[in-house]
Amino acid sequence: MFERLSYLYIANRLTSEQLDIAVSKTWITEKQKDEITGKG
Repeated sequence: MFERLSYLYIANRLTSEQLDIAVSKTWITEKQKDEITGKG
């Protein structure tokens, strides 16, 4: 799931808010979200 969400975020097909939802559904961790958005 991490790889797919990362790809979609880089392709501008996924927003930070949508990544927050993925974290809330435990699809990815907060650390992985930070890694995807470049904050980690």
